[in-house]
Amino acid sequence: MNRNRCALACALAFATTGAFAQASAPNTAVVADTLVQLYGHLDVSIDTATKGIKSDQTNAPFGTTTPTGRLGWQPDISSNLSYVGLRGGRDLGAGMRAVFQFETQIDVSATPGGSVSSSSSDGSVKGALASRNSFLGLAGGWGAFKVGKTDAPYKLSTARMDPFSATVGDYNSIIGNSGGDNRAEFDTRLSHAAWYESPSFSGFHVDALWAPGQNRASDNSEVAAGEPNCTGGNSPAAVPSTPGTCT
Repeated sequence: MNRNRCALACALAFATTGAFAQASAPNTAVVADTLVQLYGHLDVSIDTATKGIKSDQTNAPFGTTTPTGRLGWQPDISSNLSYVGLRGGRDLGAGMRAVFQFETQIDVSATPGGSVSSSSSDGSVKGALASRNSFLGLAGGWGAFKVGKTDAPYKLSTARMDPFSATVGDYNSIIGNSGGDNRAEFDTRLSHAAWYESPSFSGFHVDALWAPGQNRASDNSEVAAGEPNCTGGNSPAAVPSTPGTCT
């Protein structure tokens, strides 16, 4: 089988004399000839929450089953949005720069691994290396072209309007979950993607992203090539998914 591949600056040099710096924000520009930055964010909270179901209720939401177990307020210690990452770049000359990043979720208060929550349909290992936005690309005065996985343009364009980001009040719980099945359909991270980021024009910029999907089934019911399970979510009973079950 013939495969055409486009390698983007695969020979990034990690010079031993390269500078290391703590970055305060994920989009801090890399300006040195060769620079590698270690950055991160830790956010641990102690909360208490309830599902809003009274112990004397006979029916759960949608009238499906009788609620059991701890139905009232319950303490909870959460890792929230905690992560660590490594990013950098190298000047290639003629105003071009090779850039890279890999970022990983950090489960500060929990054991990393597949989700075991009864309300989650995502079986991916969030604590695995490069579980968050990661890419390899080229940047210049014309903008940047990157390949890897990243937040969808919709998510990036609306994130600043979320004052409760990374908490139980995150807008993912409202406008990011239209189907009610725990999928962040409008606020998602897309794997196997290629995207363009334009420079700023008086405060405005454009992001354009394309992701092939990599699914051989006409109805996307197969497990996508290169993915450990159904991309986009599925019922917990179907994880790990087998071909034909990504419904």
